[in-house]
Amino acid sequence: MHLRLMVIGTLLVVLASFPGSTLAQGRRHGMGMQDGMSHNSGARQQLEPVLQPMGSLMQPMAERIKAGPMTSDQTLHLSTLMEQLAGMITKLGSGTFGADTTTQLDGMRTRLTEMQQELAALMTVPSGKP
Repeated sequence: MHLRLMVIGTLLVVLASFPGSTLAQGRRHGMGMQDGMSHNSGARQQLEPVLQPMGSLMQPMAERIKAGPMTSDQTLHLSTLMEQLAGMITKLGSGTFGADTTTQLDGMRTRLTEMQQELAALMTVPSGKP
């Protein structure tokens, strides 16, 4: 049940970070237009390579939870992955990257790839007995 609440909370954070949120709208103080492109679309282009893997990572997490009981180690591992994902989403939602946004987003993409591999391994391990 604890994992289900974490998944729901994570999904709510992701939904809040989509269009209409302050991150998707960009910061408006003095930014204006750049090369005929608004800050809004520039932020979306920059975040898209991070948000897509996040969404594709959440689906197998939900499937693993629905698959049934897990061992204590599996539960801990999945919980750790979800906490890391929630941390990334929170950082994206806050929009507080500073000057090294590209570096931080690249780091997130790398970690998401690693997390997908860890989750794939978790999916192949037999589930625990109830």
